[in-house]
Amino acid sequence: MKRKRKLILSSALAMIALGIFTVVGSAAPTQEAIQAFKDSKMKVFKDGTSISLRDQNGRYLSPIVYNGVTYVPVRAVGEVTGLNVSYDEQQKIVHLNTKQPEGDLRLVDYKGRTGGNVLLSLVDDDLNVADTDFSHGAIVKGNTKLSFTFPEGAYRSFESDIVVLRDDPNSKGKKSSSKKSITIRAFEVVNGKEISFYTDTFKVMKTSSGGERLSIQLDGKKDVRIAIEGADGYTKVILGNAYFKK
Repeated sequence: MKRKRKLILSSALAMIALGIFTVVGSAAPTQEAIQAFKDSKMKVFKDGTSISLRDQNGRYLSPIVYNGVTYVPVRAVGEVTGLNVSYDEQQKIVHLNTKQPEGDLRLVDYKGRTGGNVLLSLVDDDLNVADTDFSHGAIVKGNTKLSFTFPEGAYRSFESDIVVLRDDPNSKGKKSSSKKSITIRAFEVVNGKEISFYTDTFKVMKTSSGGERLSIQLDGKKDVRIAIEGADGYTKVILGNAYFKK
């Protein structure tokens, strides 16, 4: 499963001067000065090509070495490796998020009608399932049908990780009689009629289990409906990192 890359640092590289910099720990109430060394001769390569580490003002940044460990600036490395980097100064958290490919559309950014019992979310805590924090996606409860309309041929596919969970408080300690999977169908609407072009089943799983991959081809289609079937009120379907792909 493709996972969102998220790094929570206990500190930020705040200052490099004369080999001394300050680390502010999220757990420690005080700052601690330590001795480190800049290594201007050290090079960083990405896929065999040397990359230049620079700050937002274009100044070159050297890796530093502390206690035998090499440290590089997270923003500079993140940006040259295709990540969006942001820093929450109040909570002392650095976020590394996968950049959205140009032309693709996140499900949460779709401006049309999705329909059904669907929650679109950009909050990773909402989508923290299967040992994965998805950066965005949808939470769907029970049977529902999502409707999407866009210019014909605008997108080639709908891609998402999918996790199906079930939490029935009445079935704890008992053998569940509910279905062990849900069915997802995709329809194209032509002259008011639904024409099915995709069907697949996905198993209910534990939160510690990995999810599955959902890929629905949309070539040439304009009015699409995606139906979730076989779920009841206790079934929750997570569409994680869901995109309409160009």
